[in-house]
Amino acid sequence: MLTVFILLLFYKGMDYVRLPFVKLSAFEAVPNNSPMILCFNNLFETQKVLNKVAFAKDFGQTYLVQKIKNDLSTLEALFAQSKEYYTVFTKSRKLAALRVSSSKDFDFVYIIDKHQVPFYINEFLAALEQLNIKKSIYRGVDVYSVENQKGRSFTIASYEGLIICGHFPLLVEEAINQLNEVSTNICKNKFFQLANKNITDNEALSVYLNFDHFSFLLSTFVKVEKRINASRVKTYGSWMRLDLAFDPDGIAAKGILVPAKGTKILSPLRQQKKGNHRAVMKLIPDNVALLSWWNISDWSVFLANNNNENTKDFKKYFSPWISNDLVCLMTEPYSATLQSEKFLAIKTKDIALAEHYLKKYTEKVGLLKSYEYQTYQIKQMLSNDFLKPVFGNMLNPVHNPFYTIIGNLVVFANSSSALEIWIDKYIVGQTLSQDINYLKFNTKLSAAANIFLFVNTSNLLQLLNVYTKEKLQVSLKEEFKTYKKVSQIGFELTPQKNHFDIKARFKYSPSPKKSSSIAWKTTLAFPAITAPVIIKNEQTAESDIFIQDQRNFLYLLNQNGAVIWKKQLDGPLKSTVVAIDYFKNGKSYFVFNTASKIYIINQKGKAIPSFPLQLTSPATNAMTVVDFANRKEYAFYVACENGNIYGFDVYGHPLSGWNPKPNIGRVTKAIRHFQKGPRDYLVVQNEAGRLFAFRRNGIKRFDLKTNHKKFLSPLAYQVSGQSSRIVTVDENAKAFITTLEGKSFTLSIPSGANKSVKFCFADVIGDARKDYISLSNKVLSCYSYTANHFEKAFEYQFPEKQDSVFSVQFYDEDKAYIGTFSKEKQKIQLLDSNGNLYRDFPMTATTSFKVVDLFNERKNTLVTANGNSVYAYRLR
Repeated sequence: MLTVFILLLFYKGMDYVRLPFVKLSAFEAVPNNSPMILCFNNLFETQKVLNKVAFAKDFGQTYLVQKIKNDLSTLEALFAQSKEYYTVFTKSRKLAALRVSSSKDFDFVYIIDKHQVPFYINEFLAALEQLNIKKSIYRGVDVYSVENQKGRSFTIASYEGLIICGHFPLLVEEAINQLNEVSTNICKNKFFQLANKNITDNEALSVYLNFDHFSFLLSTFVKVEKRINASRVKTYGSWMRLDLAFDPDGIAAKGILVPAKGTKILSPLRQQKKGNHRAVMKLIPDNVALLSWWNISDWSVFLANNNNENTKDFKKYFSPWISNDLVCLMTEPYSATLQSEKFLAIKTKDIALAEHYLKKYTEKVGLLKSYEYQTYQIKQMLSNDFLKPVFGNMLNPVHNPFYTIIGNLVVFANSSSALEIWIDKYIVGQTLSQDINYLKFNTKLSAAANIFLFVNTSNLLQLLNVYTKEKLQVSLKEEFKTYKKVSQIGFELTPQKNHFDIKARFKYSPSPKKSSSIAWKTTLAFPAITAPVIIKNEQTAESDIFIQDQRNFLYLLNQNGAVIWKKQLDGPLKSTVVAIDYFKNGKSYFVFNTASKIYIINQKGKAIPSFPLQLTSPATNAMTVVDFANRKEYAFYVACENGNIYGFDVYGHPLSGWNPKPNIGRVTKAIRHFQKGPRDYLVVQNEAGRLFAFRRNGIKRFDLKTNHKKFLSPLAYQVSGQSSRIVTVDENAKAFITTLEGKSFTLSIPSGANKSVKFCFADVIGDARKDYISLSNKVLSCYSYTANHFEKAFEYQFPEKQDSVFSVQFYDEDKAYIGTFSKEKQKIQLLDSNGNLYRDFPMTATTSFKVVDLFNERKNTLVTANGNSVYAYRLR
């Protein structure tokens, strides 16, 4: 009996005391709330490998890697002062345990073990020269702060063969404290033990994640309202280990994931057979950002613990047709809520059976909408919880979903337009299995697994911006330029008895080639007849998009493509839409004209009192809105069929000197306004080519006649110290340049056959003087000044006739690009400042386009229309 008691005491006591003859492991010193541990078994061999791969230089500049490199360099410099102890540093195992030092930063505590030479800290410190060393004692252990001549300090201590180092004494003291709390060290944690099984000393670098505390680390970087999402990380796993191997194309990894205790998602998968995720990628759109694929060979395992109405519905209406594959994915994020980008797809073993049971289920819960798109039937059901019986609240990405069947996938989505984009991409073959980058990446994966997780990092910046604190987003954008070079990440998980085996791949692409992708699509009631007009909303800092259809409905869309309202006008727009601060209270109102009326409407599409203003004669041009002296004292100028120009104040009252301005002739192009010093210019050209310049009060500055045929493009101007001029170009490529004093000369800007020439005046190339772009049917020519020499900069020949040419300003570039539109061929083109066609062009469209930073993410998005659909494309 005594023997049994001693054995029991010995067995239980091992949790609370450390046996004197057992050598300490560095892991025992790791504070048990460290969210991440890096294990370098042979740091110098790892460095040799990294020196041979291209991505080491890129990632060596990131904040995390730079911090570790600096710390290890400081430590190496200390140990290098002693020949005897230098091998302690070079030939040993090193752990770097991450510690959150504040809400803004983190540090590492370094623990060294498995060194071949015994380490005596006093002898080691005695060998250090020209260093300031201070000693303190913590829990009976000598702790030394070492400061070099540059003021850089490090703290070091020795504990029963372990060497503990850190920037601050607190880091070292936490490790010492953990060594004294034997029962709580991570080596006693059964989940860590599982994660650390079969570990060898041959791994170049192993990474450990403690999910309980990794979620806390994430919460320090995310917005308060998003912290609940960070906290969910710990519900999936307990511990994970990844052993990394580096090669020229990236990183191969293998390891172990230990599920969290009681997880309702991962635990049932231990009983499932492996599947192959490659087949379903033939149906997945190539603009995916995040994807998780699950092979569920037996759905009943998930339903076993549920017995409610939702479970009965799932068994009755879904179980008869569902197959193994379940896919949850998010396409490239653009919205603030990230709801439109979420999809759920389930493979069906019988399409007709799926259609039958989904129809029955929809009839039960309620049909909200049904229509046909590209021969695909799209329906919306009134149901939020059809997947709840399987995963509970853990995985429920769609609500009142739209659904359709694509191939053998039943696809559910929160947005009908997002579902239409998926259909569009499937029809034209823009799927993951056709994406060259993904195909190269996929060859490194086995494809046989129970779970496949895929991350397309180049599509993630907006997602990170939605979650991270605003003060971190500027630095995140800079760091992301490097992180996105790991262009694709894949994890394959295969269940074992108590854990999942992991195979992973991180693909390095220094310059990943990426096609322009559709951010969103919105369907109008009828085909669009105007190009989109995009205005920055001063109140929300978001973009408002205006567009008109064939039935004269004017639409307001938000930057995510949602229709806010539509309003039928008396006719087509003659002008663009201009935002004004009508009541001088910071709120935007919108002004525009049709042939018969001038409108001012509010953000809800309602007209203000006294508007719309009826014109006495039909307008022949786009109204010009002027805010003289930037005092929000607006004036409106419009030319009419009777040959007069009319001026109105913001209340619709006639302006002195413009009531009306008679005998101007027929004017079809907009009046231009600009200032040079204190002088205002209102410049107009009539169809006869006569050019007028007026003061604000209507007094004429000059009046010029030109010897011409026709002018097909609006007049243009530039006001600068170097070159102030007004430019008009006739249909035969003859440019008439007028100074602000009314003097003129001509330039020849030939293009093609010099017939039906359209003109654009923009700073495309060279110095700050604007350049002359002429377009004659298929041929575009750009002319610019080099010093005082005027010459052709480049020429481009399109395969078909182009109907219009215009400048396009990218968010982050000084020079303009050149856009064109072919109405007959329904194509838009974009040329860069060297005259080269921009990648992914031409694009199909029935209107011209605008390029803006639509989502406030410092990226360029193109907005155009094709038929009755408005598209937003992310340009690459």
